[in-house]
Amino acid sequence: MALIDVEVLAERVRSAAAKSFIEEAVRCYKVGAYRSCIVATWIALIHDFVDKFRELALAGDASAVQLVSEFDQIQARRDTAGALKFEREVLDLAKSSYELISEQEYVDLRRLFEDRNRFSHPNLNQDSDVLDASAEVARAHLRNAVEHVLERPPVQGKSALASIRATVDSEYFPRGVQDAVVALSATPLVRAKKAVVREFFLGCLTSLLRENLNTDQFERRLAAAFACRQLHGAVVDAVVNEKASTIFDQVDDAQLGYLIVVVSKEPYLLSKVSAGVRIKLKEFVKRLGDTALGLLNFSSDIDFLVEDVSERLVRVTPSQLREFVQKVARAPSRPVINRAIEMLLASASWDSSNAICSAISERMIGLLCQDDANKILAAIENPEVKWSFNYPQLIKKLVEKGLLKKSEVLRVATANDARPIVVVLE
Repeated sequence: MALIDVEVLAERVRSAAAKSFIEEAVRCYKVGAYRSCIVATWIALIHDFVDKFRELALAGDASAVQLVSEFDQIQARRDTAGALKFEREVLDLAKSSYELISEQEYVDLRRLFEDRNRFSHPNLNQDSDVLDASAEVARAHLRNAVEHVLERPPVQGKSALASIRATVDSEYFPRGVQDAVVALSATPLVRAKKAVVREFFLGCLTSLLRENLNTDQFERRLAAAFACRQLHGAVVDAVVNEKASTIFDQVDDAQLGYLIVVVSKEPYLLSKVSAGVRIKLKEFVKRLGDTALGLLNFSSDIDFLVEDVSERLVRVTPSQLREFVQKVARAPSRPVINRAIEMLLASASWDSSNAICSAISERMIGLLCQDDANKILAAIENPEVKWSFNYPQLIKKLVEKGLLKKSEVLRVATANDARPIVVVLE
């Protein structure tokens, strides 16, 4: 665990009341008054818990409303016994009733409570004992109080998960990962405990591969899952190492397309795809139905599926290629581009040539290289391409993008008696 400056810890406290006591605890620590530091830290913790209960009550939590009412009555009556009872029970309330702290955090904070009692109630110690606190103990209590409780919003456990999931399920949640990071940074996920992060990521991953989500839902949850990794990389990677292979092995045949999309988006997941699932995916791509050809784009990003993509593309017709290339949101992959150019060179009709030229012109033009452009120009020797309506416009775009030289195109067009190309370039 890295050493953190105690003054930095104070800056991370949310509650104003708690922060004043933490600042006092820091001053005590710096002058060597370690027992006073521990006592002030415990008082800061109590103030923060009370503020958290009040926030939960304002949010409509019925049990928090009752708890705050009881605490206010204790203060109004100056009920010392009631106040001491509240202190004794506050950690149990935070752990069991509100899930604000975990079991291990409860143990750490219970030690703070016990040390606070020892140092502020000398009658609990033997008469001959003069208890000292070390700098290490005081620093540990300070850090535990801040990181376990004081820097966090008053939602954890089930409440936190419900809040985060509601944010992701909103129709206005972004589909891009970076925007999703910003959106999730405004939720309890940004400072959530490991258990919450783990549960949220697992929930996203399993829902992507097991539920029948529409396109918008799928994209939101996919962005949320990968944004979660950016916010909590170590926790998410541990979950992936432990659970991903099992989850992938249990994906139904009907959901294999979703698995391809998920894995293609994050290559680090590839190592978690077992040999058995890889075989299923390869066969799935080879048999891909005509209505799901858009998955070829995603499959192309997975190294062990590239050959199967090429095999399936051989059976794609020009009109099918144009339709799925224009329909799918993501840009065409390199195997798809290569196949489109092959189909253009071998086109057997004007209709086919028009369909292929349309697909290349509208969705692939920004992804082409000079070699691609030269091959497309070579298709001028095919009469079914040369006299198609869309071919001259495609050549013009390639010239405008600098992938073909105008003078060379005019020379080739003249040699092949392709007057429509000469006309569009004049």
